Amino acid sequence: RLELVKAITVDVEVPANSDIVIEGYIDPSEPLRREGPFGDHTGFYSLADDYPVFHVTCVTHRRNPVYLTTIVGKPPQEDYYMGKAIERIFLPAIQTQLPEIVDMNFPLDIVWIDSNKKVIGISADVSNEFDPANPKFYTPPAPAQYVLEVNAGFASRKNLAVGASVEFTDIGP
Repeated sequence: RLELVKAITVDVEVPANSDIVIEGYIDPSEPLRREGPFGDHTGFYSLADDYPVFHVTCVTHRRNPVYLTTIVGKPPQEDYYMGKAIERIFLPAIQTQLPEIVDMNFPLDIVWIDSNKKVIGISADVSNEFDPANPKFYTPPAPAQYVLEVNAGFASRKNLAVGASVEFTDIGP
């Protein structure tokens, strides 16, 4: 059972063993404020938009708290390396069921898209040649609004080419 304690400045309970607690409020009568654009961990940038303002009233923390986060940066990003770790972790289990599997590799295509939703560059099958010291794989040829990281071969299967228009669709949860 999760032990809860009363927050200091707001009328809610918080987990007693939290590393960090940020207390505050949102005033629904206050106008929204513009923020962004932001790099998103899903591999694209969200545009600037209006959001409610969160007013911080108190920050409490343990001694030497752990702050969990993901870092958004040049592709390949952290989720790519998590996928690589999963390859290594699951390989022995897969080999017990399919002993003919010697190794596996989930390669990656990186598609660079500008603010007009036009493809401005494609780095195909990056993982087979990826070298973090070589910026050709993670530097767009021009300013990019979106970065799409997909399984290798996706770009060619979908006939994506430089200059092509793309459309983003919300497929829901």
